[in-house]
Amino acid sequence: MGIDKTTIINLALVEVSGKLISSISEGSKGAGLAGLMYDHEVDATFELPYEWKFCRARKELSEHADTPAFGYDHQFVIPNYFRRVLAMVDTVGDIIQYRHRIEALSTVGPDGKTVTTEKVLLTDQTECRVRGIIFIADPAMWPGWFSELVILRIAGRMEPPLKGDQRVDYRIARKYDIALKAAIAANQLEDANVDANGINLDYGNNDVINAADPLGTVDVDNILR
Repeated sequence: MGIDKTTIINLALVEVSGKLISSISEGSKGAGLAGLMYDHEVDATFELPYEWKFCRARKELSEHADTPAFGYDHQFVIPNYFRRVLAMVDTVGDIIQYRHRIEALSTVGPDGKTVTTEKVLLTDQTECRVRGIIFIADPAMWPGWFSELVILRIAGRMEPPLKGDQRVDYRIARKYDIALKAAIAANQLEDANVDANGINLDYGNNDVINAADPLGTVDVDNILR
């Protein structure tokens, strides 16, 4: 049986010695706290500044009916499930460096009151293909190392209100620090870069060796705040 939302929450409750739940809607304190925090912590994990390879996707964007007010010739709609655009790409998926900006576009409806906001990519190109990180809601589709990050984030958030103690439990923060390093290393094993002759450009384990903490030392004290 695949992992699901309730399993993720129960594993977080195990971390804080909480009472397990059978349903998010059961009315217990643990269920209420987890229901409040789950979506936020899942979103935050997807939006960490790493290129999670299991949720990369590419898409040709549709052009918006309106042209940009100024500065660019075209604007293309970015779907809501795209959490982050990594790059514009050409027809074979290679990264290309076209001038572009990602902005929010607000449109007022015919009633003069309703406002619709969309995320758009502005460029001078007549076509737009992108590669990016997409949101995957089903935990059964996450790698185990990604699930572990979500579990520990939820645990770290829920422990103070669940126990009625606002002091930070550094045990969970340290476990998260270790899990994040492991996740980054595992993420680097997903694929390989090669040159035109098919020669591996990663030279063995360089990606893994350099993956332990690419952004510098993780601030354990504040990682879950």
